[in-house]
Amino acid sequence: MSEENQLELIPSPATELHKASQNVASLCREIVVATSVQVQGKNFVQVEGWQSIAAAWGCTPEIAGPPKHLVIDKGGDQVQAVRSEAVLKRDRDGAVLSRAFGLVAMDEYEDGNVDLYAMEAKSQTRAISRVCRNKFAFVVVMMNAGLQTTPAEEVPAQGFKNAKQAKPAPRKEAIESIQGVVQLYGTKTGENGEKIHTCIVTGKYFWTKHDQVGAELAAVSGKNALLKGIPSVKKPNCYHLQAVEIPQPEGPVDDRTDDDIDI
Repeated sequence: MSEENQLELIPSPATELHKASQNVASLCREIVVATSVQVQGKNFVQVEGWQSIAAAWGCTPEIAGPPKHLVIDKGGDQVQAVRSEAVLKRDRDGAVLSRAFGLVAMDEYEDGNVDLYAMEAKSQTRAISRVCRNKFAFVVVMMNAGLQTTPAEEVPAQGFKNAKQAKPAPRKEAIESIQGVVQLYGTKTGENGEKIHTCIVTGKYFWTKHDQVGAELAAVSGKNALLKGIPSVKKPNCYHLQAVEIPQPEGPVDDRTDDDIDI
């Protein structure tokens, strides 16, 4: 093919934007993660993180005018509040790219006793975080660091009401019952001289240092049994096997691939 007939790949604006976004995400990831705060098991980006992203993009958030003091209606109650406005400007030409407001109400404070300057400062901080978030939330997502895009300053100290708590994944042996013939039961000595009881049930390998569990395994060795993880009383987040003989099922036993389970 002659050179004049060859296709030339020309970067599109979208491609260039995506590459620039990846660069900013990589550049700012450390400070954004380091300054994030955790509420209800989720991590939220604080104003320092949002400002660093804006700076990397060549932008600066600014407060537009003095804070406004308001009285708002909340469920029939008149509550004093402060609202600030922020704009996001591009450094090279001053163009306004985003605009946002930050509101702080007196009833956010338990005793209702707070200096007005503190409310003004908090409303400005919220406005700055929000105006940056409006433009650059996607950069936080591209960091792939498990961060939420709601600004931390907007999250109540005790978290959002009715928010679902992040639950740790349950241990496999605590939720799964293994049924089959107990085979190759035995006891070996560990590195520190401790006894380790082992067996294979339906293609799954089990081991435990608990003597009572070992005795249960011995009692059903060669028989069809039901094994189930039982929470340990002395050791949190640890489980012991409970082995119970059950009638031999009709038909062949399911033979799955070996899968080590530490009990």
